[in-house]
Amino acid sequence: MGTDGKFSSETVQTLSKRAALLCSNPDCGALTAGPSVEVEASLNIGEAAHIHGRTGVSARYKPDLSAAEVGLHPVPRTPS
Repeated sequence: MGTDGKFSSETVQTLSKRAALLCSNPDCGALTAGPSVEVEASLNIGEAAHIHGRTGVSARYKPDLSAAEVGLHPVPRTPS
């Protein structure tokens, strides 16, 4: 994780794979990846989100956890 607390693209990919390309919200479970209109491309609507704080100034910061351990892979919230 960078000093700004953002996940690297490698960590984002790891989080999505660890979630089996499904939303990490147990009430959702939506598939987060699928085909694109471009033959050589794919789509991923999942996001990398933090479970614990990103930096030392965060209330729930845990310095002993790796970037992949502080993240999960939900889909963006949709309006009700």
